[in-house]
Amino acid sequence: EIHGVRFIDDSYNANPDSMKAALRTLVELDADGKRIAVLGEMRELGSASELAHRDVGETAATFRIDQLITIGDMAEVIARGARAGGLEKTAAVRSTREAAELLSEIAEPGDLILVKGSRSARTEQVIEAFEHRYSLATPKPGEDGSVVTFP
Repeated sequence: EIHGVRFIDDSYNANPDSMKAALRTLVELDADGKRIAVLGEMRELGSASELAHRDVGETAATFRIDQLITIGDMAEVIARGARAGGLEKTAAVRSTREAAELLSEIAEPGDLILVKGSRSARTEQVIEAFEHRYSLATPKPGEDGSVVTFP
């Protein structure tokens, strides 16, 4: 949990079946706020890559997620699939840094966020960058001009 936002970090491996299972987990867990999926691309799919990425996007649209952020070379393919399935709040970005910036603008305490992608997509960097942005934005005791007293 970072600043009241809970993360499901499944950034180690990704294939079409594990992506769909992770999306299912996202909607099955309790969340006080929005459910957001941040999906990186799946590697080593060969000639089936484009179809598999589009299918994951279409599947994301069938679940009750509020927003989808996709990352990488196949991001737009996933996003197109999601939009075709009716998930309008979808953004495709090129890098984990861009995803973290977007996430820091839309995430609020109570939100539940799934981060998933192939190991080589380095999607764990989204969580690291999100945490770093909040550590810079959150003043330490006394840094905001308040007086800190100790008993």
